Amino acid sequence: MADNQFEGKLEEFSYALGLSISSNLLQSGVKNIDALQFLAGLQDTFAGNKPKIPMDEASLILQEFMTANNDSEALKKPGRRIYVSFEKY
Repeated sequence: MADNQFEGKLEEFSYALGLSISSNLLQSGVKNIDALQFLAGLQDTFAGNKPKIPMDEASLILQEFMTANNDSEALKKPGRRIYVSFEKY
């Protein structure tokens, strides 16, 4: 195991989880986040606090952001076509 400065297994696990989540986000095309709001979302969820936005709205925000990000990335790739649906989810 690599030499680290963690004081316990929970700190080590939490850091590893952060690495995994951030790696998955990067692979999904997410290039930047507001880390403080990301952390606030985690804290609210684990503390059982009422979220700042309803979960269905959060899902829609995520879906819209990822679609917009994927569409903008697709425009940069030659030979790739974009199909846009105006149907309501």
